[in-house]
Amino acid sequence: MPVLKDKQAGIFKIKVNVGEFFGMEDDELYIELREPTTDETISLSDNSNPENPSINQGKVFDIIPNCIIDHNFLNADESKMSKKEVWDLIKQRSGCAMNVVEAWSNNIPLSKRKQTQ
Repeated sequence: MPVLKDKQAGIFKIKVNVGEFFGMEDDELYIELREPTTDETISLSDNSNPENPSINQGKVFDIIPNCIIDHNFLNADESKMSKKEVWDLIKQRSGCAMNVVEAWSNNIPLSKRKQTQ
């Protein structure tokens, strides 16, 4: 009988470089995001048009902080910022926030499956 050795195996992750939005080289700052859980995915559904279900972009902004699994943003004392602090900084830069959301939402398995159907 197979033994599950890594409970995180198979969970989609994406690394998004964002340094350019903070006056740095693009790869100097990054965030890494995981795919949404089933509950998060259900909360993202925009059911206003049953003929063409889609992702509610406004709700994406609410769940992204929970999906951040790693980043390299540091405070002045070189301690790691919280996920909320990182997302709050990113949201202050609309281009950066849209870049992150677009990269994440276009690459999560659910979106890829919809694109091939």
